[in-house]
Amino acid sequence: MGALDDPRGHESERLAFEAERAWARGERERARLLFAQAAQLEAQVALSIGAEEPRLRSVLAISAVALGFKAARYEEAAALAHRFLGSPGELTRQGHHDLWELLQQCLGEAEVLAQMGQDAEVVPLQVKLEGGLVRPGLAPVGIVRERQQLTSALLVRVAEWRLARPFRKRGDARKEELGHLQVFEAPALAASYGLRLYVSSAAQPLERAQERPFSQEVVETFLELARAAIVGPQQLGQRIQESDYRSAFMLGFRELAPDGDSVGQVSFSSPTWRFRAQPSVFHPEHRKALSQGLVQNLGLGDATRVVGRLMVISLRGKKPFIQVETEDRELVTFRLKKGAFDDTIGPKLNHRVVVLSEVKQGRYGASELFAADVSLEVPVEN
Repeated sequence: MGALDDPRGHESERLAFEAERAWARGERERARLLFAQAAQLEAQVALSIGAEEPRLRSVLAISAVALGFKAARYEEAAALAHRFLGSPGELTRQGHHDLWELLQQCLGEAEVLAQMGQDAEVVPLQVKLEGGLVRPGLAPVGIVRERQQLTSALLVRVAEWRLARPFRKRGDARKEELGHLQVFEAPALAASYGLRLYVSSAAQPLERAQERPFSQEVVETFLELARAAIVGPQQLGQRIQESDYRSAFMLGFRELAPDGDSVGQVSFSSPTWRFRAQPSVFHPEHRKALSQGLVQNLGLGDATRVVGRLMVISLRGKKPFIQVETEDRELVTFRLKKGAFDDTIGPKLNHRVVVLSEVKQGRYGASELFAADVSLEVPVEN
């Protein structure tokens, strides 16, 4: 009898199928128990495969660890993964890679639950950078940190928007106001350069037991808005009626999109079995389209364009402002609308930026420059 005819394998498939149906019905505990039983049987079959069949051993090893992962038996699944990885010659090269990535997922979710509580809901979000100055497993620190900060800030904005909160114009959001939502960062995986985030929320209240977890809602909405931004600013604008939120999301996705010089492509996905979410891939043309859409959305047709190095950022106080040093060494001060740039302005400090500004009259008649848009300067194409 071959491994494919092993009755333990057939029983594992049946249990996994029942587990998925139970999960879809909201029977989480029963689903996890069934996944755990399936994982145990699958592991027995996988361990019975010898080194002479590395392809089959790899497939079954990945399946067994994945079932343990679905069962939330993270320590057991990680131990099993280590057992297989300890004999790399008995696995295919791709099988070794896939099993190692699955191990990282087990360790990541286990750490988040240790922080948030075992009943919390965890949803992964992956940001993949490619091209430009990015190489497999290697990327400039500034580029990585900027995307991490922008993505985290935009996830919080999504949560506030989904909860119908008034647009936050200053300070950081408190997690108790966001359904105890928390964003964690895990070490990057080598695949071009992948940022790994985990979005976690507290356990579902009884009245929401049949609804999707809030962390899942936030990640799904983020990816939905990203796909709308790729279609075009108008599509994104139609999705979001509130003016402040519309500008914030348009600005946020514009900043996340690649410039074609430092980064060639940016993609967002949620590598999870719990739901299916279409990934989003941004190219430099999307950044340009969102910039144009932002200009139109804010009515900046007659705005003044100033290029220089961003030297000062002050978001506190009644009059937030920035200061930009031009090529002539002139330090130009621009007032900011409260909350308009809080999510995106930080990573631009000490970099060359383009400021679109308007002149507005102050309360006592004095004229002041207001920054309507601040973007990193993109090199001119030859």
